[in-house]
Amino acid sequence: MAAVAAALAAGLNLTDAARLANTAAGIVVSKIGTAVVYSRELTAYLSGHDLYNSDKVLPRANALDLVERWRRQGLKIGFTNGCFDLLHPDM
Repeated sequence: MAAVAAALAAGLNLTDAARLANTAAGIVVSKIGTAVVYSRELTAYLSGHDLYNSDKVLPRANALDLVERWRRQGLKIGFTNGCFDLLHPDM
């Protein structure tokens, strides 16, 4: 929503603002944990340079190593397919 608001404030129409926000969302979900999208990341992506492309897909062994490292750090690991609102209970 922040990306839509910023795009509308900058003068984009609603359709382009939604497209920009969708691009920003695609960047942020490629990061680990709670994250934000910086303008340099969005600019790079829109210029054809996905800064996180190499981090999106791991060989199985590497993924298992990463999950094990997170577990040793006391982190919880969850997987989702776009149903993020269901994972945020009122706290």
